Amino acid sequence: MLPDLVRTMTAVRFVQAMRRQRRPASPAELARLLDPKFNVTPTIRLLSDIAVRWVEEPDQRDIVKTPPRTGKSELFAIWTPVWALMQDTDLANVVVSYSDELAQEHSRKARRIIREYAEFLGYRIAVDKASVGRWTVEGRTGGLLATGINSGVTGMGADLMLIDDPVKDQSEADSAAHRRRVLSEYRSTLATRAHPGGSICVVQTRWHEQDLT
Repeated sequence: MLPDLVRTMTAVRFVQAMRRQRRPASPAELARLLDPKFNVTPTIRLLSDIAVRWVEEPDQRDIVKTPPRTGKSELFAIWTPVWALMQDTDLANVVVSYSDELAQEHSRKARRIIREYAEFLGYRIAVDKASVGRWTVEGRTGGLLATGINSGVTGMGADLMLIDDPVKDQSEADSAAHRRRVLSEYRSTLATRAHPGGSICVVQTRWHEQDLT
């Protein structure tokens, strides 16, 4: 019994020591460490540095505009919340996309990473407060809410709000009524959910000169 306990404690200390030694300094570094297929391009490196600023400095407001297929959504909507919770497990993250399905797919991938690498990350998802679109960190107040832009953000404020691709395609962007709905949702709901000192970023491909950005 005692030797097993000693071995377990030794293994725990080893994991903790490795985590301290290899603590990634950015979301891109974390992604490259845990996913060998993740490609850190010069663009991704720049965007990752911006993400670090959102977490480390209060009251950040940024607009990031890139062409499609640059990897921005994977970095911002998946790896950034995972990395941010390594820095502060009480951090409230909100990821907003043009649909519930897309936002929840980002959340599903983030959850998968956390479950697979919980020991390295230093936190776990609370089993009693976990759904695809909304979960918290075990024993802490931080977590993630993933929602579509027209579904609202109720019952949760944001220390870090990432609005990723609020417009699906050219058809939505060309609709004046849809653009008004997106703008109204941002002004009346999303912008009001930021905690004091919280950061907001809109990340999107430009489809129209009068879109949200």
